[in-house]
Amino acid sequence: MQKEETTLKEDARSTIDSDWIKNTPERSFYYPSQITPANASLGLNGTIFQWPLKQVSADTKKVEYPSVLSKPDELKTESQLQKEAEEKRLAEEAENANDNNESAVAVENQEDKNEELKLPVPVLPELTSTTSNAATVTGLTYKLDYSVNSNLNTQISYSATDKNGKKYLKTPEDFNWKNIRSSMYTLKLPFSVTSNLGYGGSFFTMKNALSYDPLWQDHPNTDGYSEKDKKNLIKADYSAQVRNLINTNTVSIKPFAYIPAFSDTGVSWNNTMKIYRKTFKGDADKPEWETKWLDWDDTESITAHSLSLTLGVKELDSKFKQTLTFSSTLKPLVAKYTGSLELVFPYVSFSMNTGVYEKSKDDKTLQYNPLQQSLSVSLFNSSLKISESLSYIYHINEDKNSKTTTTTPTTTTTTNEKKEEKHVESFKVSLSYKQLSIAYTSSYTYKYDLFIETANENGKKGYVQRKDKEFTPYSASLSYSLPAKTYYQWFNRITWAPGLSTNINYDFIKPTNSYFQISPSLTFNVNNFFKLTFSATTRNSSIYWYFQNRGKFASDPFYGNNFAARIGADLLESTGIYGVNGWGFNKETFRKNREASGFKLKSLNMTITHDLHDWDFNMTWKFEPKVVKINGVQKYVFDPYIAIGIVWNPMQSIKTNLTHEYKEAEDKALWVLK
Repeated sequence: MQKEETTLKEDARSTIDSDWIKNTPERSFYYPSQITPANASLGLNGTIFQWPLKQVSADTKKVEYPSVLSKPDELKTESQLQKEAEEKRLAEEAENANDNNESAVAVENQEDKNEELKLPVPVLPELTSTTSNAATVTGLTYKLDYSVNSNLNTQISYSATDKNGKKYLKTPEDFNWKNIRSSMYTLKLPFSVTSNLGYGGSFFTMKNALSYDPLWQDHPNTDGYSEKDKKNLIKADYSAQVRNLINTNTVSIKPFAYIPAFSDTGVSWNNTMKIYRKTFKGDADKPEWETKWLDWDDTESITAHSLSLTLGVKELDSKFKQTLTFSSTLKPLVAKYTGSLELVFPYVSFSMNTGVYEKSKDDKTLQYNPLQQSLSVSLFNSSLKISESLSYIYHINEDKNSKTTTTTPTTTTTTNEKKEEKHVESFKVSLSYKQLSIAYTSSYTYKYDLFIETANENGKKGYVQRKDKEFTPYSASLSYSLPAKTYYQWFNRITWAPGLSTNINYDFIKPTNSYFQISPSLTFNVNNFFKLTFSATTRNSSIYWYFQNRGKFASDPFYGNNFAARIGADLLESTGIYGVNGWGFNKETFRKNREASGFKLKSLNMTITHDLHDWDFNMTWKFEPKVVKINGVQKYVFDPYIAIGIVWNPMQSIKTNLTHEYKEAEDKALWVLK
């Protein structure tokens, strides 16, 4: 909040120093605009009934082979051969260190072992042994679960103005905790019951969920609002109190579930419907609610209804995978038909999808979904990644400006001509190698022409948008970050880790929006007692002028005559030590060099974290230059942002299972709760 100038002038310090009003940090003060006194949530979930009553895990048997099988050298990689040679050399050195008696005993034991194995071949090719799983085919399974969650949220808000819009908060002393603008609470009590029926594992599954989501919201105190605003709050509270009883159903059949190569092939049906809904349709003075029940012809009642068919094939432990999926939206929803193809190979994956849909429930004209295609390649243990994506649009639109007239002996019909629209919507390609990445994007959009010295034919200057869209280069980026590395000092009690990330982004549509951003960081960890992190972000939004042979970079030989020389010289000048204004040994030259550079500081951060076992103490200082308007004059200010917090690290969850077991004791059937 900004103090008024009249209040500052009343201070005696303003008479002593005329610049005190502009420079004093007391010209600004803060007040709490919103407080959350309580925010609590409670969840309860469990199983009502399940079949079978006792869970039977799959019978997993580990197969142990009597000897290790070896792979021939012709099938091994270079790294494997080098590793084996090194292991062999170390083993020989260790063997030579033993005395002859130990060696003789080892040889004798090895001979006895080979004699017991009685293998026809002394050395077999080494193969990778895997664990063989013998899974029991499950029969009928059923599970009925419930879930109840409650959430209470309360808020108190304050304002610098009263209910008539008059500013009363002019100094920190004017703030009063009792002067509440409004208070609010929101209570949610969602409840759901979910049943899962299955047969033969994934051969047949059916899921049904019934959920009810009541919500209560109210503003008990609205003293700080005018009568008109009070009615708007009351109406907003009523509108938020929606009641929905929603039923969701999913049925899936996979007829080849026990054939690994075709286990993904199957049919699934999905449906979501609102059995009961209650919505507000009145106003603050006359509240009215509308109640509606399930209507199979109403798209507001049936929100999802689809059928999908998947044809999938997997080979060599899913290293090769082909999946073809067809899906259709069923009535009463607007018809949509989509298809997708996914191909997975070692190091390469490819996907493509498209479809058609009806314009609306009344207009059955078919439109085409964009053709989406993507390709990714990963090589050298994912060190090198190449990705590409493309979107192609094909539409048939009615041109209202062009009409066709058809005349028959009895009637004359006039229709709009249909106009085809087909073009590539977007194309993206990226390449990354370790911490270095390059990306390029083309898009179907409007281009701009830049008029600086002279105006265009319509008398406009600056960026002028062209009339038609076209497929054109959109942006290109180059980014690099230092590999993560930690250095240890003083018997590993102190660690420090430098960090650096850079990004150059070139905008082909508006080149002057191109920028170069640098974010260095340094993290210290003192004996796991506290962690201190310094980071900063500087950004240069003038890199477009590095490519130009005019302007400030061409007028002085200090910057050189190419992109690399100019950006390097400008980065040096941003330190203020040396630049076109000479050495920055004095305050004035240092300031001029900094102001002339295109690199500007965007943020300066410092964070300290102290581990308190179950708690973490955090303190963050953040400095960002902000443009504020004081007495009609805009200027930069560096008001710090300080955050202090103690965060509890609780357990993620506490879980227990209550089950019933059927037992027989002394000819009596008992249900035992465990």
